Amino acid sequence: PVITSLTGQNTVAQGETETVTVNAFDRENGNLTYSADWGDTQAMARMALTPNKPVFLQSATFSHVYEVAGTYTAKFTVQNDAGKTTSATMVITVTPVVVVDTVAPVISGVVATTSATTTNITWQTDENSTSKVYYSLLSPIDREATTSTFVLDGNLVSSHAVTLSGLATSTLYHFLVESSDASGNTGATFESSFTTTAE
Repeated sequence: PVITSLTGQNTVAQGETETVTVNAFDRENGNLTYSADWGDTQAMARMALTPNKPVFLQSATFSHVYEVAGTYTAKFTVQNDAGKTTSATMVITVTPVVVVDTVAPVISGVVATTSATTTNITWQTDENSTSKVYYSLLSPIDREATTSTFVLDGNLVSSHAVTLSGLATSTLYHFLVESSDASGNTGATFESSFTTTAE
């Protein structure tokens, strides 16, 4: 038998279906058996075709899904009734799927521990993210305003602690916390308040 061509994509994404068509003919016009070895751990696929008279081009189409990114050499073999075989290979590059994070950190367990002139704000997030606390004597707090007062720790952590210092004693402050993950997704709490103690 003679393989005239292999038709398929040379590059596919991880988890995407690769489809290759094997075009071949047998000079004696016998039955052809096709097989595909995809070059990974998947079992070899086989297919048999019975030709019509006179000699004509035959095709068999195989499909496969690569679960792991990498470069594979797929081998396609055609065998005729006499047991004669011929093979052709195709290099297939499987690119990794890039998962885009679009979910903001989930903030929980916000606690304000106050003293006369300082307050320590702690909280947890479900992923590593920054620590930012907005605070003000006035409500509501506008996070978008350039004049808003805040303290920022840019380290990516899941247990957060920010200290507000230089506060007035016996004073009511409004605050909210904000955390941003490595992808720039930002979560924030509703506004809360604390009152500093007397000296």
